[in-house]
Amino acid sequence: MKTTKFFLLVALVSIATLTFSQTFSESHPFSVSITLRCAMENPALVKVMHEQLNTDFLHVSNDTHFFTATVRLRGTRCLITGTYDEWMYFFSASLTDPVPEG
Repeated sequence: MKTTKFFLLVALVSIATLTFSQTFSESHPFSVSITLRCAMENPALVKVMHEQLNTDFLHVSNDTHFFTATVRLRGTRCLITGTYDEWMYFFSASLTDPVPEG
């Protein structure tokens, strides 16, 4: 009887741990904040940004003159911030254009 109680307790703890770990990982994803200028230096991130973003978020009224977009790269949420002019350059540039200095 002691063995049965022990295995039931272990099963209960295992299920509780699994449930908590799944809930925690979904509600607390790993995220990184980066500027658009730095993001444009990473070819994989640039490719993902072109796949996941469009210019719709730039048409929202914004008093700070900075716009932030969110993309996912290999399970990491990337918050990318840039000015309107930087974003317009990003969307008009090809994937092989060099990053402008300035």
